[in-house]
Amino acid sequence: MNNLFKNPLVVLASVGVLSACGGGTTATTTYYELLDASGGTFTVAVIAQDSGSPIGTTTESGSYNIATGVTVGGGTHSLDATSVLSNDRSSTAYSYVSGLTSAAGDYKIVGVVTDAGDLPSDTTVVYLGQAQVLVNDGVIYEGTMESTITATIGTVGTNTNLVDVELRNISDGLRALATYGAGGLGNGNELIQFTDLEISGSTFSAVASSGSVVDGFGSAASSIDTSSATLTASGFFAGSTGQEVAGGATMDTAAAQALITFTGTQ
Repeated sequence: MNNLFKNPLVVLASVGVLSACGGGTTATTTYYELLDASGGTFTVAVIAQDSGSPIGTTTESGSYNIATGVTVGGGTHSLDATSVLSNDRSSTAYSYVSGLTSAAGDYKIVGVVTDAGDLPSDTTVVYLGQAQVLVNDGVIYEGTMESTITATIGTVGTNTNLVDVELRNISDGLRALATYGAGGLGNGNELIQFTDLEISGSTFSAVASSGSVVDGFGSAASSIDTSSATLTASGFFAGSTGQEVAGGATMDTAAAQALITFTGTQ
């Protein structure tokens, strides 16, 4: 397996305790933007995507300080303003989410996690952003896709506390040259979906009822059979009222794998 499947995701926790929606959490009243020097040092949680067998996500603790960066696992990383994970589709930098410096193909995100008590309730929120993607079905496709993250926070109609992630149109491809030609640009039909991720407090993750779709890589008609895929996903809402979102997800079958890291803003 290519070592590009090792993609840590870093979460910067705000002051306060995360709990399930409606669980009586005392709302956090102070949120520091990532470039706010008055923020001091914060505890961070690291969500790491691992290409082992099986692939999946794990978490560990670290710390963040504007002067020294993110420290985790004995290493330190600084914010990466040039990462697509640091900017929305219009290339405007996020306030509470940023990519971190890393080796090529090693994608990391840092964000100020929203306190569960500060999230909106009984509403649907749509976030638009970008994602870094790696799909391997025998040919490796790696690049940037547009992300649309739809979160039902609380209950709206028949949906309760669910997140859907949709990615379209790969660009800036690095590994798909044999199929896509010079530049590695896609055919415009690429689609990745992770559906029915379950919200708990300020975070969300894949559960037994979650699903996935991976279509259009290599040709418009190509499709990966995900009916028996193993899925993992970890994500969080960021900012004082959940203005931004970030996460990572994996899809694993005997014949193919997909790993994504994504961000978005309202």
